[in-house]
Amino acid sequence: MCQVLPVTGTSPVGGNLTYRVSPTLPAGLGLNATNGVISGTPGAESSATTYTMTVRDGASGAENSAEFNIRVLPRFVVTQTTYVRAVTRGDSVNINVASVSGGSGTYSSSVSPSLPAGLTLNIDTSSGVTISGIPTVAQSTQNYAITIQDDLVENTLITRTLRLTVN
Repeated sequence: MCQVLPVTGTSPVGGNLTYRVSPTLPAGLGLNATNGVISGTPGAESSATTYTMTVRDGASGAENSAEFNIRVLPRFVVTQTTYVRAVTRGDSVNINVASVSGGSGTYSSSVSPSLPAGLTLNIDTSSGVTISGIPTVAQSTQNYAITIQDDLVENTLITRTLRLTVN
């Protein structure tokens, strides 16, 4: 679901404003002609398209237009592949925690609490979210909250949990 207000206006003579947009918005998105809000859930991804929003003052007949772009990205998906893992202190570790796809392709991740000494959290478009390194100390079983987000798209924060033991 998205909601955008690309243009706002005020009538200098107190008239009602009406809004229109061209060309036709992507499937699943609609324009509220009385307040200019574009909202809905896009049905399919689309390349960036330039739209023109025109605001008309019903009292004076004056119109003003502005251009804006909409690009519908593929759905941002995080699929967890590992839920529980036991590793050995001093051994090389490479755990694929989750695959990541869709969205803008610019992702970031974080983990809480901090991983055991010697291990790091990584994210990239080809291997997804991984934990790698050589753990240097033993640690009892601990739950780690791994947060992944698309850096260029709002409201895409996804959290997954990994239960990790270092023997």
